[in-house]
Amino acid sequence: PPPPPRAAETFTDEGMCCIAEGCRQLTQLTLHNTGLTNRSLYSIAHYCRALRAVEVEGYSEFITNTGVAVLAKSCLDLRHLHLGSRLLKVNNSAVECVSRVCTALQSL
Repeated sequence: PPPPPRAAETFTDEGMCCIAEGCRQLTQLTLHNTGLTNRSLYSIAHYCRALRAVEVEGYSEFITNTGVAVLAKSCLDLRHLHLGSRLLKVNNSAVECVSRVCTALQSL
């Protein structure tokens, strides 16, 4: 039989947007190797403002400084933020934004 599909092929922005809209009280979110884009981060930022811990890990060229900034500016209670080293379009600009707006941040 063929190998099972990878999460990046089956878990899409559409699915993440549905989760964000339906689970507005989320306080922790871990995303590993999903293939999601800024669209997911925008939805998470809009609906899940109670987030205290976010982890984004895995190869992505579709999550950018802008997506991270939108998330940071909306989720002001963030205490822990992990941005994996394979997010190709996230750099010091995103980290600077996070450090300015997430005053409760304890780990980055």
